[in-house]
Amino acid sequence: MYKSYFDGSEVQSYGALTNLILSDRSDGKTFDIKAKGFIRYLENKSQYIYLRRWKSELTCDLYETFYNELIEKVLKGTYVGDERVKEIINYDFLGTKRGVYIRKKGEEKWDLICYFMPLTMTAKKKSTLDVSRITNIEYDEFVPLDARYVQNEMHVLIEFYKSVDRDRDITLLNIYGNKIDSFNPFFDFFDIHLGIQKEKIRLYKNGTIAIQIYMNKEHREERSKSRFNTMIENTSYEGYNNGGILNNGVIKIGNINGCFYFASFKSCLGSGSIFANNKQIVITSKQRKDGDLIVDKIYNTGRNEYLVTYGNLPSMFKSKAKRGEIYYDNEKTYHIFQPLLNKIGGM
Repeated sequence: MYKSYFDGSEVQSYGALTNLILSDRSDGKTFDIKAKGFIRYLENKSQYIYLRRWKSELTCDLYETFYNELIEKVLKGTYVGDERVKEIINYDFLGTKRGVYIRKKGEEKWDLICYFMPLTMTAKKKSTLDVSRITNIEYDEFVPLDARYVQNEMHVLIEFYKSVDRDRDITLLNIYGNKIDSFNPFFDFFDIHLGIQKEKIRLYKNGTIAIQIYMNKEHREERSKSRFNTMIENTSYEGYNNGGILNNGVIKIGNINGCFYFASFKSCLGSGSIFANNKQIVITSKQRKDGDLIVDKIYNTGRNEYLVTYGNLPSMFKSKAKRGEIYYDNEKTYHIFQPLLNKIGGM
């Protein structure tokens, strides 16, 4: 059993309205959401919203067992954290599609402690919320493994936040990512450029935004020794399992010397050009208006557009990737080209 887990108290002590926390998987972020939600309920009967991106993520298994793990750890004496959480054994919980209800043992009346909400349905369902007791929005699993975000995600999220807070400046929005990724809609929207190689907390926008890069050395060391880590070594899953940090040792940096112009590309994240020779492909941020355009979806640009799934394109990119023959001119280009590779197998 690990001796330490993520605790959001530090980043929340900075007093920002929005906290973005990026860390490895299984560091205890979801566990901390539940524990702190329970503590706030004990203090003042406050409620919170547990937010996920898609409706399909809020499964029956999730909502029916939402507080089970926390209760089990307290009962077994393995809970690590705020001592007040141990009061949880004196309460009953009932998970439903709407949210989690709570009542003290021996009492009859149930009270709502947590709402469940998919981001994709916030525009439709926000009117069903009684926001008078809601103090927190907890957006879990923000950085997806498949890099698939909601269209205009940050606009949707901020509009929902505004409808809950109603200009009171009292609602706390916590956003959690199970991958340390310097490219995501949050950073893009607020034009934030943050190095991700070190653990840190930084404030932005006059103290209204806090960003935490959290790395648990104990967890990382234990994972590195596991047989599972050996099994996934040098696979596309390794980076995600180890925190997803991108650097020049993970992506291959190359240049176009000796290469010919193959095509341009466009993804939902940006555009550039593809150069090649007999040995390698080099993806660059160089903009060209001539040649064909390889895309992750049809954009109707007026150029000849070809989906990356067309013809022999998938086999070409897959074979080059397998042999380590795809290079990039920088890390940003790597990111904006990924939606195309995701279309042909999530590389």
